Amino acid sequence: MRVFVLSLCLALSAASVPGQAEAARTWPLASGGFLIRDVSVLPMTGAGRLAERDVRIHDGVLVSITAAGAQAPLPDETVIEGRGRTLLPGLVDMHVHVDESGFDEHVLLYLAHGVTTVQSMHGTPEILDLRARLARGELLGPRLFTTGPTTATEGVDSPAKARAVVSRQAAAGYDAIKMYGDGNDTMSADTHRALVDAAHEHGLRVVGHAARNMTVDVVLDNGQDSLDHMEELIYTARPLLDALLPLVRYQFQGGAHDDVEALLAEFDTLDLSAPLDEVTRAVVEAGVSITPTLIAFTTIADLKASRLDALLDNPQMRYVNPFVRFAWAPERTFYRDSDPERLERMGRVLDAELAVQKQLVRAFHEAGVPLMTGSDAPLTYVFPGWSLQREVRLLAESGMGAQDALRAATIVPARELGLDDHLGSVEVGKQADLLLVNGDPLADLHALADIAGVFTRGNWLSAERLQSEPDALVAMQADLEADFAPIEVALAKEDFPGALAAFASCVDPEPSLVVWLEDQLNLRAYRELREGRDEAAVERFAQIAKAFPESWNAWDSLGEGLAAFGAIDEAIRCYERSVELNPGNEGGRAALARLRSSAATPTSER
Repeated sequence: MRVFVLSLCLALSAASVPGQAEAARTWPLASGGFLIRDVSVLPMTGAGRLAERDVRIHDGVLVSITAAGAQAPLPDETVIEGRGRTLLPGLVDMHVHVDESGFDEHVLLYLAHGVTTVQSMHGTPEILDLRARLARGELLGPRLFTTGPTTATEGVDSPAKARAVVSRQAAAGYDAIKMYGDGNDTMSADTHRALVDAAHEHGLRVVGHAARNMTVDVVLDNGQDSLDHMEELIYTARPLLDALLPLVRYQFQGGAHDDVEALLAEFDTLDLSAPLDEVTRAVVEAGVSITPTLIAFTTIADLKASRLDALLDNPQMRYVNPFVRFAWAPERTFYRDSDPERLERMGRVLDAELAVQKQLVRAFHEAGVPLMTGSDAPLTYVFPGWSLQREVRLLAESGMGAQDALRAATIVPARELGLDDHLGSVEVGKQADLLLVNGDPLADLHALADIAGVFTRGNWLSAERLQSEPDALVAMQADLEADFAPIEVALAKEDFPGALAAFASCVDPEPSLVVWLEDQLNLRAYRELREGRDEAAVERFAQIAKAFPESWNAWDSLGEGLAAFGAIDEAIRCYERSVELNPGNEGGRAALARLRSSAATPTSER
């Protein structure tokens, strides 16, 4: 994949980036000239469109927007026909989860759906490296912003820890701080305020969740910059939570069936105007931006209800790799329930909560709250790029209308990111991150899916070029599927030796297949260990270590199994091998020290 992507990047500049903190704002622009002739323009600076315009782009910047035919093409310009087409800014997805192991797949799909900027909501050093590679032109894809590791991952449980984490993430070059509580639903208001204050001192935004152990009023008063997931307001805004408590309790495995059915029976006539008004006033006064991610909640509701077939039949499934498809299978996904009655009722519960979220979108929009598009891709059945287009339509259907839903996907997030001087609108002097579609999105937002081409940092990618990349991805997935299918069949039968035999027959297996299979086999071995079947678990771990002898994790797991079985000397040897393969395995070192101490202690003293 990397060779393939690099071969598509020859036109991209390889200029250096002046540092991680500025990488996303100073990406080099492509050289060359383009004239988009006789096109309809959606500037996103106000209402409506500019009809019959010629748009000229030189060296990655819009240099003129004039009446069609007013100027002849220059000798060195590439002419792109715009009649019957609409030019608008590239779309922005403000809530994605970049997985460095699958990012090459996702970047192709974002661009192919007109998404030219994404914000990743859980960063790592590897994702910072991806951002730099994208900026240098080594990898074709959207502009990438990234938060650091979430506050839950960092265990932010005190004001001092909050300040230290912010300082460290700022120094590392992350673009924002991801708020996700402290990992135990106990974050204090003082800790949250210290987090926000420290982030602002370093010039960073605080984005993400409202801590569920606090009311949203505390989060708003403390000055968090944006809130993601409209559902979080139902869980943390006391007026809405009080009105919908039976639904929320049932959603989180509590509550009585009769209470839920009673509320659902009267839901269509339920007057929520007072709590909606109260929450809206609080959000307006706080000046916070909101990323609703309706598509994520809609997809979860579809999984619960009878709409699952539409998800399984979505053409985007052909881009999903076999490992993800395996995890998304209805019998395995976290969001499905084995009790048909509960599953059906849960579908109605989530549909009701989704209706309230759409009411919030309308109320916030009418009150002037900045709303932004985000998808939460690649959540289960939330497809990169495609789901962002669906989010735009969901916002429009919730009362925003097409024009303002498109603004939520372009100029509004550009302002939030501090890039509205460069991106987010079609204006002279702006950088060429643009989307050219057939038809008129204001008349029908489905036109966003009929893409004629995309400009990314001044590089023109035609529809044919854009589609060739996902097509190649499909071909790669087919090759991987050939090795994967017999292994999947064996695992479905819980045939451990059969899965290993099928893997052994693979010729030069993909590294991703190796990682996935080891993980799947480990899960099964640990299940036996938890169930007290130590001997069976040790046998499984030993088979894994034999199949993957260079995996430090395989030896670590075998050591754990042997220790549980009481084979201390053998466990020590396994942990020694694990640490030898991975000197950074601190857990293995700690286990090794404990086992050596135990082995040195006389039996009578143990």
